[in-house]
Amino acid sequence: MRHAIALFAVAIHFNLAIACGIIIPPTPEGQFSIRYRHMEATIKDGVVQVVAEQTFVNETPRTLEGVYIFPAPEGAAVNRLTLVIDDKSYEAELLSHEEALRTYERIVGIRRDPALLEFINRRTFRLRIFPFPPNGERKVIVRYDQLLRKQGNTYRFVYPLKVERLSAKPVRDARITVRISSRQSIKTVYSPTHPISIRRPDEHTAIVTYEAANIKEPDDFVLYYSIYEGEFGVTLLPYRSHPDKDGYFLMFISPKVTWERAKVIPKDIAFVIDRSGSMSGKKIEQAKEALKFCIERLSDEDRFNVISFNESPDLLWRELRQANEANKREAINFVNGLSANGGTNINEALLSTLPMLSERLRQRFVIFLTDGLPTVGETNVEGILANVKRANEANVRLFVFGVGYDVNALFLDKLAGENSGASVYVRPEESIEGKVSDLFAMVSEPVLSDVSVTVDGVRVRDIYPQRIPDLFKGTEVVLSGAYASGGRATIRISGKLMEREQSYSFVVDFPESDTQNDFVPRIWAARKIGYLLEEMIVRGKSKELIDEIVRLSKDFGVLTEFTAFLVTEPTAPAASLRDRAENELRRALTQAEVGSWAVAQATNRQILQRAASNFDLAIGNQAPLRVDASRVANYAAAAPALGSQAGSGFGGLGGFGGLGGFGGQVLLAPDGRVQVITNMQAVADRAFAQQGKQWVDLRYDPQRHKLIRIRQFSKAIIQLLQLRPDLSKFVSLGDEVIFVVNSEVAIQIGSEGKGELSEDELRALKQTALLPLEGKFKSSVAKGSNAPMELLLAIAAMMSIWLWRFIRSHKQTQKV
Repeated sequence: MRHAIALFAVAIHFNLAIACGIIIPPTPEGQFSIRYRHMEATIKDGVVQVVAEQTFVNETPRTLEGVYIFPAPEGAAVNRLTLVIDDKSYEAELLSHEEALRTYERIVGIRRDPALLEFINRRTFRLRIFPFPPNGERKVIVRYDQLLRKQGNTYRFVYPLKVERLSAKPVRDARITVRISSRQSIKTVYSPTHPISIRRPDEHTAIVTYEAANIKEPDDFVLYYSIYEGEFGVTLLPYRSHPDKDGYFLMFISPKVTWERAKVIPKDIAFVIDRSGSMSGKKIEQAKEALKFCIERLSDEDRFNVISFNESPDLLWRELRQANEANKREAINFVNGLSANGGTNINEALLSTLPMLSERLRQRFVIFLTDGLPTVGETNVEGILANVKRANEANVRLFVFGVGYDVNALFLDKLAGENSGASVYVRPEESIEGKVSDLFAMVSEPVLSDVSVTVDGVRVRDIYPQRIPDLFKGTEVVLSGAYASGGRATIRISGKLMEREQSYSFVVDFPESDTQNDFVPRIWAARKIGYLLEEMIVRGKSKELIDEIVRLSKDFGVLTEFTAFLVTEPTAPAASLRDRAENELRRALTQAEVGSWAVAQATNRQILQRAASNFDLAIGNQAPLRVDASRVANYAAAAPALGSQAGSGFGGLGGFGGLGGFGGQVLLAPDGRVQVITNMQAVADRAFAQQGKQWVDLRYDPQRHKLIRIRQFSKAIIQLLQLRPDLSKFVSLGDEVIFVVNSEVAIQIGSEGKGELSEDELRALKQTALLPLEGKFKSSVAKGSNAPMELLLAIAAMMSIWLWRFIRSHKQTQKV
């Protein structure tokens, strides 16, 4: 078997790396697909060793030649790349940018696939594979080392997956495993792009896994982890595209994983369960299992009680008791004997519970579960809210579970919100046991209550959530906000540890420009929209709030049930959009108290308010809230891939490989069913709606933007991407696309338009260039002379890895 090694292509940016690749046939008739892709990465103190294995299939009955290409992400300097094909190893070489460009021009010209255009300015490795037998397989193994750049206390690891969109079929078996070890304690481990599983054996180790099947990944796999010495860690992920515009940030506040037992706040907790007639059958059985799960996991220092209620409350004990084994057994026997019958007296159940939770040296919780409306005793919800507020002098945290569609969602939201807790809704097809146990696991070991965060040195605004939740062992609080200008800031976290005031300080840098974390603005916008919707539901709508919700939805691509029409009217005048949203809200507010529509609205608001990643916006995957992901996954697997006419990939539910490779958002419809937005894609910090064959930037305004028309696959496209590589992610959306360049200019790509750009047009586009991805290196990038910096980074990477290996080898020699 003969393998000819072709040389490799270089890109514009100085800080690129390689990993997952794709085989491209030289003729349009060829078809290759990926059978499986397994990647294992080992990260030790910021140095990564990657082994990536892919198996490709020739989907045709004839022998083919293939070109294996490796597009690279931003953010790494790599010193070594080895390809293994059929047990033979090949080392990579680099070509000049000009030869790389010619390679891409040839492939794009033959394949006519706009998805290839996204990689045209990346560092790209290329390998010729011949012969590739009919219906045969070829295994490719890529091995490389990489030095991660540390920003503050945070490392960012990127594994390229987007190129898999070019596979003829979805990847049948996809797995990623990342093992992280650090001399310093690992705090935050986080992916904004994929639903990862994290195992933390100890403070210095984290094991991250991701698995999926039958997918086309529209997003690269991005993983952050932060390190810190001390009891708390703060991780800042900023985004700021221009010095004249606001920046945005996510702030992760995380206590250490192995918290001293003496410093964990003992808790008092009351479990209050509705056993009225409507809870009969599966509901009461699931609720009983959930309560037993919680009781069994109480610690010896905790105190607790169980209160069941129908027309009247039934207290297990008259006071809280220690969570010793004897009392746990008695409580579980009490729960086993519960049966469902009678009416629902919510008022008396809570008023009987709250007085026993008065010890302020302990953390105090009520977990309250009901499936209906108040039907006995005080039935006026405003009266119940007032009574509970008066009785809750000790500021007990009240967590409310609404089961089914017969609950008054607005009432339960207020009941939780006015008592420092949260409301969770369990739809008919969901597991009560899963929801309750998720919440209890989260709040089982409190370490800091009454938390407040202040930022000195940089002006910040619109921080969400506005009421910061308590901190618990092994969990983290995620704040999102906006900032006016860059600079060094001191973050102070204050709270109470068993009624003793505690304070922790951290110094962080808010950058003047940094566009690496382009998902951050969308998360901030989602949380702000969720907050504004809550304000309107509770206090009534206003023109200003509606205008702001429409603006945020349009600018950031975060849809609500009241602005989902934006995907069919992306260029409509602002006044028309506001009127449409107001009509939708008016209809909702008249039907929003009871029933599936009310529960759907409440759940949609919670998805927005609790979002911490793109994945959260897709399925609400932040405990204790989980939208029914299985429905979405089944839909995604069944949905056909859109052809190159509409972009290479799927058109909707946003960049989450485990859900079949979509790009937008999911909402709950009025009947409670999952509604997938399939004609919208979120790309970087903006959104695109599909109109026919064309993708339209939601920020495009025909009245304001001058439109430059360019013909797809023409020389003008290559000119544009050479000049503006930052636009490649928009150009690659499809054969027809409109996107905004700046406040005055937009570009339309389609079957008609300019085949070549004039010098004046090139000069105008260059003047409108966005800030470079890495603001701190903008001078060398802007001048187009990044080779010296690239060389320095490569040398630094090689020296660091060599030194790491030498030290490791020396230690092993000493042990021997």
